[in-house]
Amino acid sequence: MFAPGNGTERMRFSKMRLTKPEVIVDMFAGLGYFTIPLSYANKDKILRYVAMEKNPNSWFYLKQNLVLNGVEDKVEAVNGDNRLICDDLKSKCDRILMGYLPNTKDFIPRALELANRDHCLVHYHYLAKKEEAREIATADFQDCFASCGFPNAAMEIVEVSKVKNYAPKLLHFCTDIIIKLQ
Repeated sequence: MFAPGNGTERMRFSKMRLTKPEVIVDMFAGLGYFTIPLSYANKDKILRYVAMEKNPNSWFYLKQNLVLNGVEDKVEAVNGDNRLICDDLKSKCDRILMGYLPNTKDFIPRALELANRDHCLVHYHYLAKKEEAREIATADFQDCFASCGFPNAAMEIVEVSKVKNYAPKLLHFCTDIIIKLQ
């Protein structure tokens, strides 16, 4: 699961400072790639942090990594498909990590279910050509707003970050998007 190309994104998460206490969910936690740096850097600002991981082997090592990094008391590791677990988080998440490729768009409806209706920051990972990165992220979310029952939703792109090259002329991006669903 280790991908050296994700190093810049892990570093970016380790430098993020939360401005207020947050409920956070990582929909694709893996071994804790992004969960550990973000939770470690913001231990005092976490109301609840849930790291979801479908693969039982990855989930096992996620739990080990949380202990090794001293954040096991801040992060709850849950094994299962993020579309089927943690319904108690619906409409409560202030921040959602969506670090999954290549079909991340398929999980936007679940992210919208989990998102705090007033304000949620989504870290959305996806593939795009360099010149289309902003437009692809915007279209992916706007396509889902109406079909998921949020025709008046608003979004603001805060940052578009290139994570790494993925294939010829195709790049892995993470776009930070503020969504308001009311």
